[in-house]
Formats: sequence, structure tokens, C-alpha cells
Amino acid sequence: MQGAGLQAAGTLLAAQVTYMQSIAQTTAQTTYQGLSPDSFSGLALGDTVSVNGWVFPQNGILDPAVGPPMVVAQTVSLHPGGMF
Repeated sequence: MQGAGLQAAGTLLAAQVTYMQSIAQTTAQTTYQGLSPDSFSGLALGDTVSVNGWVFPQNGILDPAVGPPMVVAQTVSLHPGGMF
């Protein structure tokens, strides 16, 4: 049965998650939720900041060996305590 995750012969397989560094850029059109673009001093240990936007790979290749991708932020949101 397909659709509820990766399955093979009735066994649920875990998808591999790869973390890579990225560069986030903001523009005059970026909106901020829960924080100010002028000061990030309100961030506390354990807080999470999420970025919603468009990803542009380095030289057209999404590979950490080539370089980190660029995220152009449409929205930057603060999630106190790491909660989404």
C-alpha cells in the first residue's frame, strides 16, 4: 500500500533526513511574525525561527559539496520554546 509513508513488503521504512546549512536573505517585502527585523535580541535559548520562501541552489545544484542554497524569505516567524 502506497501513500502513508515509504513502504516495502508491508514494512514501514524511515525516510532519510539530510541537514544542510543554508543562507537566508530578506527583502523589503519580507514579513516578520513574533520578532522585529531591527533586533533579534528577543530570541531566547530554545527558540526556533522558521523561514518560508524560495530556495535557489548554488550554481543550479542542490548539493552541500557545491555550496549552501540561498533562501529568499517571504516570511520569518518566531516560535518561542521551539514550538510550531
